[in-house]
Amino acid sequence: MIEQQITVDGRGARLAGTLTLPEGEGRPSVVLLLPGSGPVDRDGSMKRLQFRLLRRLAHHLAANGLASLRFDKRGVGESSGDYFETGFHDNVADAADALAFLSSHKPVSEHRFVAGHSEGAIIASKLAADERSLSGVVLLSGTAQKLEETLLRQARLMKASLRRRGGYQKWTMWLLRIDLERSQRKALEKIRRSERAWIRQDFQKVNAKWTRELLEFDPTDALSRARCPVLAITGAKDLDVDPADLQELERVVPTEYTYHVVPNLTHLLRIDEKEPTYFNYQKQLKLGVDIGVLTLVSDWLQAHSEMTKVAT
Repeated sequence: MIEQQITVDGRGARLAGTLTLPEGEGRPSVVLLLPGSGPVDRDGSMKRLQFRLLRRLAHHLAANGLASLRFDKRGVGESSGDYFETGFHDNVADAADALAFLSSHKPVSEHRFVAGHSEGAIIASKLAADERSLSGVVLLSGTAQKLEETLLRQARLMKASLRRRGGYQKWTMWLLRIDLERSQRKALEKIRRSERAWIRQDFQKVNAKWTRELLEFDPTDALSRARCPVLAITGAKDLDVDPADLQELERVVPTEYTYHVVPNLTHLLRIDEKEPTYFNYQKQLKLGVDIGVLTLVSDWLQAHSEMTKVAT
């Protein structure tokens, strides 16, 4: 495996990233890897949550003869820009700029794919509709719903989880008469009314521009206009997105569509035999990314690399 440090001169920022190449001669197919939401670096990690999902995926792909590119988000790591001034459409533009970089990069072939996790899967959905030359997209823990629907579902599941856990959290909710769904709606309404790039909510800095733009984006509409094959993988224990969305998308995607709902898989792509909750992310990180999911991805990419080579 060979790793090269690269920069992409995008329309809004200079993006720093890592191009991972397999050993051997020839020009391998290449996969653009896109992380989830938040100030996430090229490995798919944040300061307090070292997911390392994209790093693990990049190394697995290289071991199976596939190249990949991953980069720090704007204002994160070595990339320029300001994360809190960056909207969802800016993230889409950065991904498109990274694809353009790969088009002219000689060590890799013209067969380009996009694989995104969580928000990255939503961006991949947009690219599937916009980019004519993609050989395929992979949606990891993706969604068919708009952001508000997703967040309200999360609030309902969190409320149910707190009730089952009992203890201090349940007592606090009862004492303060906290309605998580209503609180979420009020928070989103405040963001909709705002015009600033960022605001403060509950003493925390929130990227309001990103939220406003994503509230208006419909992943299902984008995937209904997909121009390339689509692979979708979500865990049966995913609390952040609805696994049932994958079956819904089967009626929407006009191209070849393959999906897997993996038993006991969580949103972090870890296998967890226990009941999942919103409060055990650190414990899940110790489990490691599921090799079965990585193999599903690499097998599909290899098969579609061969198909596109034959077709051309």
